[in-house]
Amino acid sequence: MLAHNESIDLGPWMRLPEEQVSGTMELMLDPWCGVLGQIPLLEPSRIADCSGKPHYLEDYHRYLRSIDHYGLLNDVTFEDLGQRGWRLFDLGSLIDFLLISAFVDFQSKRTNVLEIGGGFGRLAEFLPLVTNADFRYINIDAAPVSLMYSYEYLRARFPEKRVVMFSPEKKIEDYDFLIVPTWHADALPKEAVDLVINVESMQEMNQTLVDYYLSYIDERTPVGSHIYLVNSREWLFKGTWNFPPSWEVLYRHRTVRAWTPDQPAELFRKADVVVEAVNRLRKAAFDQEVDAVRQIAELAKYKHLVEIGHLVPADGVPQVLQDSSETDL
Repeated sequence: MLAHNESIDLGPWMRLPEEQVSGTMELMLDPWCGVLGQIPLLEPSRIADCSGKPHYLEDYHRYLRSIDHYGLLNDVTFEDLGQRGWRLFDLGSLIDFLLISAFVDFQSKRTNVLEIGGGFGRLAEFLPLVTNADFRYINIDAAPVSLMYSYEYLRARFPEKRVVMFSPEKKIEDYDFLIVPTWHADALPKEAVDLVINVESMQEMNQTLVDYYLSYIDERTPVGSHIYLVNSREWLFKGTWNFPPSWEVLYRHRTVRAWTPDQPAELFRKADVVVEAVNRLRKAAFDQEVDAVRQIAELAKYKHLVEIGHLVPADGVPQVLQDSSETDL
């Protein structure tokens, strides 16, 4: 665990330009959700241009319908969602919900959620609205601007609920949403949580912080609780993911949102025993998935050359395949 007075690098969020530190909600969507994520669904050509993929929305459409066990998209088009103000990052929220809800029953009881790096409250807003279930939601974040916006945004979206900014000097009363600064995370009482979420922020940390948060999560999750992580292994953090040996991998696959080959969405369940054998099998399966993606990406570099006759010798086999003894599609 980190000492309260330990100096750590909190990453790019603590080095925002001044105009974003005091900027509008619209201006902050870029660091929160990315240039691509903030584009409205009603602008498909802009999404295609920004992603560099002409069929990007079709990929989302096909993927989401394939996992829509709730039937949320029955008789609903992306244009319908666009008319309701949806942006591309909202489809990401829908992916998160459908993956989590395949394993977590939100209707059986009040769900205690801990999210690390929740930004302005994207999932904290989405999960209660889409399920109409009862939540107790904690959002831990390092960026002061995100803490402020999350507090104000959730108050505006849920005026009937209690949104509280955590301070170790104040007694915690009942809450629906609790906003917690990272520097006060250790002072948060160790109440058991049912679900922990981290989407694309651990990938921006260093080894010390990733180890800290994995340990922090483990301390606050009883047996039977779930952990949902989505992080690229090929972004700023390229170190070791020291998952506790009792975290059973229920799901580990890439989604249509992944922008690097090694970028899994992972769902763990806390067990009361070591589950190394099961996890080893699922790691091997995902490693094959990543290898296949890399091979396809490598072949795509040569596709246009092959089509116009370059790199194709007399036997008709592209040189790139002749030279690769490991290619196995």
